[in-house]
Amino acid sequence: MWVVNMGNKQLQIFYKSFYGESFHRFFRRIPEFENPIIRKEFFATNPIQLWYYLGKYGMGFPCYISVYDYGNEDNLKNRNKGAIKLDRVFLDFDIDNSVAKEIKNKLCYIRSQGSNHLINEQKLLMKKAADLVINQNIAEPAINDAKIFAETFRDEFDVYPALFFSGFKGCHAYCFFEPVKLTNPNETITHFARKFKNVIGLDTMDLSVNLDATSRLSRVPYSKHHITGLTVVPFNLDDTYQKIVEKAVNPGLESFNTSDKFSRLNEHLKEIDAILEYNHQIKNESSKKIKYKRSNEFDHRNFFKELIGEPVKEYKGYNMYHCPFTCHDDNNPSFKVTIKGYSCYGCKKWGNYWQFFKDLNGWNDDQVKKYLKKQDVMK
Repeated sequence: MWVVNMGNKQLQIFYKSFYGESFHRFFRRIPEFENPIIRKEFFATNPIQLWYYLGKYGMGFPCYISVYDYGNEDNLKNRNKGAIKLDRVFLDFDIDNSVAKEIKNKLCYIRSQGSNHLINEQKLLMKKAADLVINQNIAEPAINDAKIFAETFRDEFDVYPALFFSGFKGCHAYCFFEPVKLTNPNETITHFARKFKNVIGLDTMDLSVNLDATSRLSRVPYSKHHITGLTVVPFNLDDTYQKIVEKAVNPGLESFNTSDKFSRLNEHLKEIDAILEYNHQIKNESSKKIKYKRSNEFDHRNFFKELIGEPVKEYKGYNMYHCPFTCHDDNNPSFKVTIKGYSCYGCKKWGNYWQFFKDLNGWNDDQVKKYLKKQDVMK
């Protein structure tokens, strides 16, 4: 069976805690090569079913499950991503290793000829891949980055995320929270992940998994990796690399309670989502504006110099001011003006000069239009 060898009941209890007593997710066995006959996808709705799919269909292939719950059977069948409520963020840490990539490509090519094709060669390649992990520590940079992320996340949100070793070159982090509905889930999660990657300097964090977060599938915990045969296992911050690998070689089920991992991340994501939605509305409104005189020549830098004076600092391509909006302190200039418009790092307001008058004075479009006509800015 291509799942860790332990009592059925214990695994079902783990999956119940991790995914819920009942759920609506995709279970997918994905070959690393193009063969639609081998690709299999099922609706997973409970822990017993998930365990069964792993045992029956997981041999030699990566097995994944939807990160997010679709809510009901109809939404799942129709792939209605709009119905998803987020209850966790999934992050992936992975390293690029040429030797590992070569082994993977060879193994997948052999398996494309049949799961039992050159079986001894398959075993040899899997042994070499496992050796990279066990004796050459290739996954260590990804694990270290995941630990740094977990510490920083704990400092900001009071709870550690759940960390899992993937069984090969990387690891995963799950940040849990009370379910939340977002207007822009993919952009919001990408914004959150990018902040950590760039600010902390997490080289191994793979942002591509967050670009379409609502479609994301993740490797099933306690399944075995199809390249190494090592098990996907949880690890703690004080676990050494050797201890994590030992867990993957000789796994034992660890207790897990999702509620112990709940953080305040949902509130933070809602704030990001609100800002993104506000920016989208401004962009949509700006695209409908009446054209101005010399629109191709209009330079917001000159406009703001006439309106609020000389900038605090002047750079090639943009100027910096103390923010003219009074909703926040701005001791260091955070209001940036480029040729095309303005944006503030502090209050997150942005747009063109039309939007500036609306935000600053609380005007509607007609009031802005009337003012600009008087100033001979509009036709």
